[in-house]
Amino acid sequence: MYLSLLLVDVGANPDRPRPGRGWIANPYRVHQRLCMAFPDIPHVGEGGAAHAARDERAGVLFRIEGDFPGQPRILVQSAEAPDWRKAFASALHLLRAEPQVKEFNPDPACGRRYRFFLRANVAAKRAVARKDGTAPANKRRFGLHREEEQRAWLARKGVEHGFMLEEARAPVARWRQARRSGDTAGNGQKHFGVDFTGILRVEDPVRFRRALISGIGPAKAFGFGLLSLARAEP
Repeated sequence: MYLSLLLVDVGANPDRPRPGRGWIANPYRVHQRLCMAFPDIPHVGEGGAAHAARDERAGVLFRIEGDFPGQPRILVQSAEAPDWRKAFASALHLLRAEPQVKEFNPDPACGRRYRFFLRANVAAKRAVARKDGTAPANKRRFGLHREEEQRAWLARKGVEHGFMLEEARAPVARWRQARRSGDTAGNGQKHFGVDFTGILRVEDPVRFRRALISGIGPAKAFGFGLLSLARAEP
């Protein structure tokens, strides 16, 4: 697996064009550009766009870190080596430095403890009746706004993905907006994102490693689901 760090140029001079700022403000467009670095992974969507299968062979997750007017960056995790020169061949102005790439091979063991950071789209599906009172064909996702609900959501994901929470906090929770091609202003998609930090313990290394590759929760094409780890003291 590979980790890449992309430093985005949002500009310091308000009198000059700042395309990096507009680009990073739309996670959907960010994901489209990132997918261009993986030409051998089949993508579905406009312009080489938006969804790649996530398994042992192909997985692309990302997270946008830092807010304006600072110097934002993008952390990208991929199962294959990225070709950032290809992805940014026509858009070097979006970056303020050469992308940094390093290879890593997560090898979680049962009982191992990690400090973690996860930005997740924390939501639950609920059926909403149509205006005529009939049952809907599909359920809609609703954000979970209470912190106890958010921690419970993450604990359920832990059971599903082979880890147990020892400590979890949710210091940041807010709506994040993105727009697909053709969306008009104010007609984009909103996702309720929660930044989790804390300590977890691995219970099932096989399922846990799969979660590292595949991500946790929905809306991965919009910058959610990447689980970042650092070894915790025993």
